Amino acid sequence: MPTQADPSRHSSFVGVENNARHNSYTGSQENARHSSYMGSQDNERHSYVPVSQEIRYHHKYLEQVHYILQPFVSHIQDVALDGNCGFRSTAVALVCPEDDWIHIQNELIQEMMSNWNVYIHVFDDVRCNRVFNSLHWSSYRMAPRERWMDMPSTAFMIANRYGVIVHSLSTDERNNSIVFPLLHRSQEILNHAAITILNVDDCHFVVVKFEGIPDANN
Repeated sequence: MPTQADPSRHSSFVGVENNARHNSYTGSQENARHSSYMGSQDNERHSYVPVSQEIRYHHKYLEQVHYILQPFVSHIQDVALDGNCGFRSTAVALVCPEDDWIHIQNELIQEMMSNWNVYIHVFDDVRCNRVFNSLHWSSYRMAPRERWMDMPSTAFMIANRYGVIVHSLSTDERNNSIVFPLLHRSQEILNHAAITILNVDDCHFVVVKFEGIPDANN
């Protein structure tokens, strides 16, 4: 079992809409408070993008998305850069206000506590404790680095808790991963929503949305 912290903080977060485990979710759809969610109409081409694919959306972090995926980015949503940005981005990706990041942490603590014996086999004792300890930060002050969201490890807890497929992307391609809910039956995954969390500048997380990515069989 985890070696630190009493995860007794109140959690009122109620999961993702249309999720069988969290079917009462009624998260906010309002994005006005996230000013960087707005895209540009500029259609300037990038020299390394195939001529048939135009960059239709521009954002300061777009260049940190793999160039093959850039034409399919429909939105990049920034959040506060305070060390809690990983959990803020997770909240936004789950269609919640970013200030619900503390509730996200509480939910992930519960997920780890409930399935510790599963995660100890997915990772190891040292890594499990590192991830678990990173979840214990409820202050709005700048979080120290050891309290930042540990990705892609935390993606496993997010996927299982909320029944979503998590794309964890980074400028370091070795850290890119797609995580499926391990604790859901395989036939349930077919209709699961997917969220994408992008690590930028090696110190910040943002939400990315894609549209129009062609099927691999086409």
